[in-house]
Amino acid sequence: MLEIIKKEANGYGIITNSYIIIDKDTKKTMLIDPIGIDNIINTIKDLNGKLEYIILTHLHFDHIKDTNALKKRLGGKVIMHYLDSINVNNPLFNLGSNIDHIDVDIKVNDNDYIKLGNNNFKIIHTPGHTKGSISLLCDKYLFSGDTLFKGTYGRYDLPSGDYNEIINSVNKLLKLPNKVIVYPGHDEITTIENEKKFYL
Repeated sequence: MLEIIKKEANGYGIITNSYIIIDKDTKKTMLIDPIGIDNIINTIKDLNGKLEYIILTHLHFDHIKDTNALKKRLGGKVIMHYLDSINVNNPLFNLGSNIDHIDVDIKVNDNDYIKLGNNNFKIIHTPGHTKGSISLLCDKYLFSGDTLFKGTYGRYDLPSGDYNEIINSVNKLLKLPNKVIVYPGHDEITTIENEKKFYL
């Protein structure tokens, strides 16, 4: 059984969501998009979590800037789509400055799986916001990064973004069952059923 804890933090001018996901049986933990590092670390420690993975849904600074700080203090392997891993340290693509060099330990592709305890998280390649944007699906939980938000979708006018790709990615996610809960990179949690009202 999974426990999911949403953390909101100021991602250097932008309120960004991070998600702590703990397998209750093993205490193995993954963190999606590390922002607001002290709050995250205190929560993981309070829950006796063992950080296994740091998942980066895409390469923008407001989702990656605290990656090294988290890894140095709690460990964990950094995971990212291989296309975004190519430019994750390039400020022209990550849109930031003064970001510590990030070493990606595991480069994933569409339909790969990440195992956390007895739970399998499927990688869904959802390009459009960036070339290597990913979403993660486990049972009824979808972590959509900056691809799908409540009532809208992510920007496509930044480096490696593409309008047609993000529309295709949103349509791919909308084919998931209505019951799927969507945990986006910004703003409020929603469901696939609710989002279909905006597109279908």
